[in-house]
Amino acid sequence: MTGCGVRAGEQLLSQRWCEPEPEPEPEPALAATTEASAQGGGQGRGQVGLVVCGDTNIFRAGGRAQRSALLEALQPLRSPPLRAEICEGSPSSMQDTHFFARADEAKWPQQAAVALGRLGVDLPGVFDIVATNRPVLSRHHWTIRSSDHDCVAATLRLE
Repeated sequence: MTGCGVRAGEQLLSQRWCEPEPEPEPEPALAATTEASAQGGGQGRGQVGLVVCGDTNIFRAGGRAQRSALLEALQPLRSPPLRAEICEGSPSSMQDTHFFARADEAKWPQQAAVALGRLGVDLPGVFDIVATNRPVLSRHHWTIRSSDHDCVAATLRLE
């Protein structure tokens, strides 16, 4: 490859390959939530209640680097006006939720991770999160041995 997706001796098929991707339009629900919150609408302290949860798929080698990358990726939600925080608390107190050694997928990297896990080697990380701008009453974490992901949840004050 010689840059811009062109192999030596080939003509550039599309200039678009070299142009930066345009900024994506914000998701309508997130854009509406941000707008309502910015105008002081919504619940409680002038904020719209926001809960975001799921598998982030943010992998970095090493727990500290992975947690840092997770917080960086979630910065748009953590910034005003939404001010959502990860329910798991500070980065140092976040519990690992994904364990490669428990993966059950046919792809060879996952199978290699399972084999290493049987030898006691794993690269767990915080992938599964609950983030909210509502008051958190309690946090929950269940180990799911039949899955490579644990289950996380939070009890929130919605008033």
